[in-house]
Amino acid sequence: MDLAPFKLDIDELLDDYAKENCTSFTDFKRVWMAKKFSYIFEGRPKTNSGVFMQSLFLHCIGHMTSQSSLLQRLPGLYCLYCLYECQPYKPHYKIYLSLEESKKLKDFVIEAKQNGLALVPALVKRMLDKGMFLFGFINLLGDNEAKEVDEMNASQNKRVKFACDKLFANTQIGSYTHTDLGVEFELDSIKKLSMDYAKAKESAFAGAYLFSSSSYTTWIFCSIGTVIDPIAILGRGKPNC
Repeated sequence: MDLAPFKLDIDELLDDYAKENCTSFTDFKRVWMAKKFSYIFEGRPKTNSGVFMQSLFLHCIGHMTSQSSLLQRLPGLYCLYCLYECQPYKPHYKIYLSLEESKKLKDFVIEAKQNGLALVPALVKRMLDKGMFLFGFINLLGDNEAKEVDEMNASQNKRVKFACDKLFANTQIGSYTHTDLGVEFELDSIKKLSMDYAKAKESAFAGAYLFSSSSYTTWIFCSIGTVIDPIAILGRGKPNC
């Protein structure tokens, strides 16, 4: 993937802005719109979108953190912000910043504030509040930036896969979700105990006394079916059934 034409377009945009000796973000947007610079994404590759966007971001960061004067570095920040906001990808690709680049960005903000460019710290704060940056420890600026971006993405994918494998590995809870609940809770034993209880209950009722009442008399039946006179029971006590 040849990104040289895209980087050349960015260089021309920043040069055109620098020629106007302006410092405001409004003037930069005017130059951006005059060149219809959003069309830079029309020629984007169909694959490796992350590498494409990070390469554009890195090119702007290179301008912003260079050894040039403050006015020459300023459009690098403006272009970085506009590229992020205008990118066609959803969700947006974040701007990767290494620790070294983060320190340079901090120094850039301090220098701009000291020179009366209050918009710079306000713009950087807005970018931080919106979560535009992805902070890391790998410095991607160099000749092999595309290769290093690929390696970073591969490393992140490997970590995500490792985390997923650990998260969804077979655990004790997982074994319960795949087990036979009938065996797990010994339902056969419970069923047998229930049947034994039913038989014992039936035997107990068979040997018990049954009481029947009417409006005139009360009879007590023994388990063998013998009818006992209640008057006799009152006189002799409990019958021998």
